[in-house]
Amino acid sequence: MSKIELEKKQINELLNLASVRDVKEIWLEYPLLKTRLFKISLENGSWSCEQIISREKYRQRRQKHDFGDIKEREIPLFHDIIGALVAAGAFEPKEYGKELKNALKTISGNPNSFSLAFDTNILYKRFISSTLHPLLQKNPHALKDAKWLLSNLVRKETNRKVGRKYRQEEIKAFKERVNCFGLLNNSPKLKSRRSKLASTELNYLQNRLGIDLVGDKNWSDDKEDRDTLIIEEYHNPPSERKPIFFTFDHDLKTKAENYGLITANLNTPRPKDLEIGQEKIHKLIRYLSQLFGVIHLKGLDVDILGVWTGMEPNSYQNGKITCLIDNNNDLTNKLEKTAVLSNKLKSLM
Repeated sequence: MSKIELEKKQINELLNLASVRDVKEIWLEYPLLKTRLFKISLENGSWSCEQIISREKYRQRRQKHDFGDIKEREIPLFHDIIGALVAAGAFEPKEYGKELKNALKTISGNPNSFSLAFDTNILYKRFISSTLHPLLQKNPHALKDAKWLLSNLVRKETNRKVGRKYRQEEIKAFKERVNCFGLLNNSPKLKSRRSKLASTELNYLQNRLGIDLVGDKNWSDDKEDRDTLIIEEYHNPPSERKPIFFTFDHDLKTKAENYGLITANLNTPRPKDLEIGQEKIHKLIRYLSQLFGVIHLKGLDVDILGVWTGMEPNSYQNGKITCLIDNNNDLTNKLEKTAVLSNKLKSLM
């Protein structure tokens, strides 16, 4: 059997499995065509393997530039997966750092005395909907009395990331520089995508949790001044509750503490640093597949079906999204009786 025939067989098996489980979306990484990971929606009927291949070949003909295919790919929601891992018990919230644990303990102890306040980077990483809210749900009393604050400047900042197309000279400069992905990460195009993520998070806050906008400071184009103004808006809350300020920015944490704010400076968990015990694997796979309805088939040599683990939005250097469980994964290599585990995982999916 040729490689392309084997690839077609695996994709057809995946489509058949998706139809049985009533899966609405599939994420595929297609190494033979050397394309980016792409999404297939099953909402309006089924796809055949030939349609998938034809679609990708057509996209390749239309693609004018090739520098990591970052400009067309939607940012995978890495923190959604991290939040699911936390909720499934795969690892403790300590992966975000001890300050998150301390903040949760403070809020749970006396939720009527504190409010939750957020920096802009919290919205870009969807930390609230994927992780913080599920963690608070474990304490219904704390969740019921929780107060959610958002600086008006933070809201304005998420709306000012305007996208545009790259010019030819910009693309050439990207290719010539060693750190081209670093430049792309700070490009207006990616900022526009981050703005979309932040908008989704804002909708979640407004519709699911209820949020109070605070502050009336004027916009500043200088980031340092803007950070100070954001902290000042949180420093004068509309109630007597003390704000607990969440951020991924260590420098901003120091500045916030100088204003007397309780601050939780969070680390960014990375999949490669996670240690998941064998006894939690089955529970984890089932939880994620039920939650997201996503199945991921990776490469030609994989014989274990799993779910995609996502990717940290700022780490495009690797350019790949890996499968949580496959027979090339370090975790699988550590497990005994891989064939038995494979069959069990397939039965769960």
